[in-house]
Amino acid sequence: MKTKMWIRNVALGTAFIALLSAGLSAQETTVEGSWTGRFMADNADVASELRLTRWDEEDRWASSMKLPAAVEAQALTEADRNDGETSFRVTREAGTLAFEGRIRGSRGTGSFTFTEASDFRAAMRELGFRRMDEDEVFAAAMHNVGPQWVREMDRLGFDDIDFDELLSAAIFDINADYLNDLRTAGFDDMELDELTSFRVFDIDAAFIREARSMGLGDLDADDLVSMKVHDLTGDVIEQSMELGFGDLDFDDLIAMQIHDLGPSFVQSLSDLDLGEMDFDEALSFKIHNIDGDFVREVQSMGLGELDADEVMAFKIHGIDADFVREVQDMGLGELDADEVMSFRIHNIDADFVREVQDMGLGELDADEIMSFRIHNIDADFVREVQNLGLGELDADEVMSFKIHGVTAEWVDEIRALDLGALGADEMMSFRIHNITAEWVEELREDGFEDLDADELLKIRIHGLDEIVRKRRRSVIRR
Repeated sequence: MKTKMWIRNVALGTAFIALLSAGLSAQETTVEGSWTGRFMADNADVASELRLTRWDEEDRWASSMKLPAAVEAQALTEADRNDGETSFRVTREAGTLAFEGRIRGSRGTGSFTFTEASDFRAAMRELGFRRMDEDEVFAAAMHNVGPQWVREMDRLGFDDIDFDELLSAAIFDINADYLNDLRTAGFDDMELDELTSFRVFDIDAAFIREARSMGLGDLDADDLVSMKVHDLTGDVIEQSMELGFGDLDFDDLIAMQIHDLGPSFVQSLSDLDLGEMDFDEALSFKIHNIDGDFVREVQSMGLGELDADEVMAFKIHGIDADFVREVQDMGLGELDADEVMSFRIHNIDADFVREVQDMGLGELDADEIMSFRIHNIDADFVREVQNLGLGELDADEVMSFKIHGVTAEWVDEIRALDLGALGADEMMSFRIHNITAEWVEELREDGFEDLDADELLKIRIHGLDEIVRKRRRSVIRR
């Protein structure tokens, strides 16, 4: 599940922050700290929440807990009687949280002490939760996690979960009523992490039925979460379908929400004279932040009328007016959009062009310079092949030598075979057909000591039988 790790982190972060570093020693049975809270007595639909904070010499952690209605009423009543001063307790299976402080209006502040129940860890151990540390015990008290909650989870079908999952289920209130509600919408036997995701994003049966009515096909749990995360509503879908892109599927609609591809941007594209753009092109323009200013800039670069794909490629590769001017000033004639793009992709700048033109190979054109760049031909390589004693090589021959791996070392090995003065074309043919000194020596050991360069090439190309037949015919004639 995509959101499992995120949900787990949310659960633990809600329960406690930096507890592991703050830690309690194995002998301590109490936790002390401060609290602040907002009391919602006038709103029965919203539970009051306290924020508990504890710190030591090195660390500080904070977490929140919801206050039971009865305890809230007691705290407010006592504050009314005692000029704002109050004390109240929250008793859980894990232990007791005792609070003291003052409440003014809806705001309160004070100190707290937590005392662990002496039998809590033993009871949890019997249910399979062994070696609970003090941090986990305190988190259990904050969120009312104990043997009763373990048994409830077991009854709901979650009998093999760890403490983090148990805590997460309590924090996000995954209970029988919620599961029954989801079952009415056809979501049964869900994993705990999926249920947690649903709770986090407030997904219930009503939302599921609404989503299914939007004509998006068969939606799974991940799809429903994506709809919530990216705020994909019926109104958004209706608006998107009216943009002229034809039938959009679920993934298209989510992508539009992620990248904020809406009516105003689509309208701006229609004013750019790039022809009718499809959904993928419009989305790519949005992703790469291509706007009217950029389109007008590239269309004014003197490269002709660029289409949407070319405009997008210019944006992706960072081609601007300055780069186009630099390329056009390299003395290579008027380059088109594809050539400018290739120069950018292969990082050909004015310095490289000057280096190539100074290699003594004549005036090279854009394609040749591009090939030199692609095959990593530099001045050192040109000097190496020009010093092989094969005559003055032109740009195409230098390129072929580089492509086929003709090196000074290899040429020396071939020359050592005493096959006569081989030229550049013969050396290239030898290399292309993989004629090596080792192969020639093997033929000589088999009795073919006097083969010349042409015969070696024919054997490599056509096989040994043809040479043998020709030699036999020559012997017969004699």
